[in-house]
Parts: sequence; structure tokens; C-alpha cells
Amino acid sequence: MAFSQSIFDKKEEFYKKFAEEFFAKEFWKLVEEKNLVGCCSLCQFYKVIKMRCDLDDKETSKIVFDSLKKKCLGNINYENFKEILDENLNKYTGFRGYFGEAKKAMNNFQALYLNWEVKMMDEGYLENY
Repeated sequence: MAFSQSIFDKKEEFYKKFAEEFFAKEFWKLVEEKNLVGCCSLCQFYKVIKMRCDLDDKETSKIVFDSLKKKCLGNINYENFKEILDENLNKYTGFRGYFGEAKKAMNNFQALYLNWEVKMMDEGYLENY
């Protein structure tokens, strides 16, 4: 995945829309319980935003937080969220993310995300790139 100007221009709104449609209300509970699919989905959501918008860690983390806040996060503050996000990124990304169930969970999330992105293009929400 590469940078997308069309997504970058609408990044906050676009990823809030994705989170609202994709993540269940109980998503954060899965992350807190260290559910592999939940944790890997969080990591891939971060990675997708980082790659598509070419943002630094701080900007990317803030968009992930803001996107999930309304539906999934309840009263968790940004600092606690960021600590859990970083813990999961350290555990499931990089070399460790290339094997076994973690790789499968990461790939499944990415496939679902890309299908949603195509849907957004088909609906005219994004420009074709």
C-alpha cells in the first residue's frame, strides 16, 4: 500500500467512517483481553493509516484514537490508549508479524480494509487513484 492523496485529504473523516462501519462496539475489550485478532486488527489499522497518509507515529496514533473513540473506547484516555497501542505494535509488527496466526490475522484485516476502500471508490467517496 502506498500514499493516497484522496485518502489523505479526508483522513480524519475517512477513518472515523471506517471504524464506525468495521469495528464492533466491543472491539477494545478484545484488545484489552489480548485477543490475537483484536490486537492484530488494531496494529493493521494503525499501519494502514500510516502508509496511506504517510504520517509520523504521533499523527497516526491520534487518528487511530479519534477514529475508535466514539464507538469503541469509552472513557479511556489517549495516554492509556497509546501505551496499549505501542505494546501491541511492538509485539505484532515487524519480523514477528510475518508468521503463524498473527500473519493470518493481519492479512485478513488488510483484505477487509482494501475491500472497504474499493467500496468507497465505487460509491464516489474517494477518487480513483
